[in-house]
Amino acid sequence: MSPVRPESSQDAAAFRAPHTAVARGGAAVVVGLALTGAAWLLGRLLGFEYGLDQGIYGAVADVMHAGGVPYRDAWDFKPPGIFFVYSLARSLFGEGMAAARILEALALVSLGVAFGLFSRRFTGLLGPGLLGAALAITGHVWLGFWHTGQPESFGAVLLAWALVLATHPAGSGDPSSRRRRWLAWAGAGALYVLAALMKPPLGGGLLVSLGLVLRSEWRQAPPPQRARALRGPILAFGAGALAPLLVLGAYLGLRGAIPALMDALFVFTPEYTKLNYRTGDLLVFAFRAVEFLFFRFSLLNPLGLLLLFALPPLHPREREGALHVLGVLAFVLAGVALQGRFFAYHYGAAVPLLALLAGWGLFKLVCVGERVGAGVIALVAAIVLLANANGLKEPIPGGFLERARGVDDGRASNRETHRVAAWVAAHTEPDDAIYVWGFQPMLYGLAERRPASRFVYNAPQRAAWYRTRGRPALMAELESDPPAAILVEAGDVHSGTTGNELDSRTMLARFPRLLRFLREGYGPGETVGSFTIHLRKASRGAPPAPPSDRE
Repeated sequence: MSPVRPESSQDAAAFRAPHTAVARGGAAVVVGLALTGAAWLLGRLLGFEYGLDQGIYGAVADVMHAGGVPYRDAWDFKPPGIFFVYSLARSLFGEGMAAARILEALALVSLGVAFGLFSRRFTGLLGPGLLGAALAITGHVWLGFWHTGQPESFGAVLLAWALVLATHPAGSGDPSSRRRRWLAWAGAGALYVLAALMKPPLGGGLLVSLGLVLRSEWRQAPPPQRARALRGPILAFGAGALAPLLVLGAYLGLRGAIPALMDALFVFTPEYTKLNYRTGDLLVFAFRAVEFLFFRFSLLNPLGLLLLFALPPLHPREREGALHVLGVLAFVLAGVALQGRFFAYHYGAAVPLLALLAGWGLFKLVCVGERVGAGVIALVAAIVLLANANGLKEPIPGGFLERARGVDDGRASNRETHRVAAWVAAHTEPDDAIYVWGFQPMLYGLAERRPASRFVYNAPQRAAWYRTRGRPALMAELESDPPAAILVEAGDVHSGTTGNELDSRTMLARFPRLLRFLREGYGPGETVGSFTIHLRKASRGAPPAPPSDRE
């Protein structure tokens, strides 16, 4: 953790890197303890189960593994990036919920490497970045099973590495070092676009990084060569950004999935987004996005940000790096505001970026004056008392220790879902298809049964703006290949997605064609938890002719 010599002519004494052995030792102990806690929590993350969203991603990934394509063969209205992440996890680590969690844990470990490299570049030390990584990882895992494994979770890691590549040092200026720098810029452009494929606003950081690179190149080039100096970064970032879009477009286009993607993202999603908006909401949402970022999560983050700018810099380039991160963070927060829902996982890419800067600020506590011991004690006390002391709904007085005991892995929440899946597996054959009329697509994976329809959950048939498209499409699939079992869920009200306060059982009574199909071809049903499971009649014969359905 030895300091780097300042890169400007500014007096090195003005910067507060820990030069004494005692200061370096104290900093190393604090960072080591923070990383140890983060490593323990990563172990807990490996045991996390799925929530509703992760169940969707897992169901789509299973369909992809069987040769299907997102949107065309497995419907959802999220951008496509997360489906490829879950599919990659399944290919690397096998079936089951643990696969995605292993990949998530590895991604978070790499986040620590990226934060360390970025911090070494702008603070002269690894320690501040590693402390920021510890804050980011612990804050992430403490969100629990529902708010992790989300597009923003993986988007945060892509943004961290995009920052590292976008700020690749100039080197000696020879042709080989220039080529390496252009490749790094192209990589940054690709990573920003991959982040945008998780959630579109995450890609806005590309404009920040490109703008800062262009500013630097313009200022360093002789006046006659300035225009030429800008061409390299623009072409490199642009080529990198274009590459993943071309690959994705070719994949979806060759598989005939573009129309289905356009329908999901540009027909269903806009109306879904409108559910939260009223005139004048956007300014309120922008304020709330910032407020929640600072006070809904770890109180160490705003404290660290305050210390970052209140205390002398660790390095001449510290402010440059901090402003770069804040610029990327601004686009992430704009995306949170535009969604207008303020779920905790919507901040999954914002909190790690803030934690990076908070780590820089908190690290300065061990570098203030000669009172190293007091600074170390203050930092340890802040971590113990404030680390994630805020719950998602209200403060948790126990702070660090209480949260450490209370991480929610989802096992209790999913106990009934496991019971339903076991019942289905025991009463159907392995090659059977089933259909879940509800919001629990994880049942397909838990029961190890393929979905009978691309609609792995029933939002398209329940949303008023889409049901005239979604219902006929669903029935065409069910009638062409009737599933062995139909599971009807009760109590699954999701007004934020469907736009109404009705659960699946109630909506079934308002869907005559599906209700008729169920009564004519299936038994009366067995109740298991909140599900009524209807098995197909053995002497069912041919499926009933599709009647006209005016709904």
